[in-house]
Amino acid sequence: MTALVSDFGLARFINESATSSTSSFGIKGTIGYIAPEYGMTNKVSMHGDVYSYGIFLMELFTGKRPTDGAFKEGRTLRTFVMGGFSEGVMSTMDECLLANGVQASDHSQTIDHAKTFECVSLVLRIIGLLCTNDLSMERMDIRRVRNELNEIKKVFFER
Repeated sequence: MTALVSDFGLARFINESATSSTSSFGIKGTIGYIAPEYGMTNKVSMHGDVYSYGIFLMELFTGKRPTDGAFKEGRTLRTFVMGGFSEGVMSTMDECLLANGVQASDHSQTIDHAKTFECVSLVLRIIGLLCTNDLSMERMDIRRVRNELNEIKKVFFER
């Protein structure tokens, strides 16, 4: 779970021998992060990048990869997070994040667990789930994602 500088977009290879300046050789990207429409249309779009970002956020908070062995027979990281809203979002949270929260409170930092719960819920519901909608046109625009994250940050840090 170490963050690296990366690009959620798909690369195109330059084929100097072809008459066109670029060509793609099938689907490119990491399994689990590729938007569903890439398998059908093979068209790259910003909607696909938004999908990948939503998967990344869900992975970050749950500690589960989209290729986790528990996700089979139609179960996905997205359905796992969706199910957490009926059981309680904290049930989907990575135990390491929860443990670090307890550890931080032991060091005289005040952590408002209700506010943490609210913010995690908002990130997963508003950003994670809306970015990973199966229909690309129903996903959030990346500018709206930025605005929503800024609003969630304000909620979390307001005193």
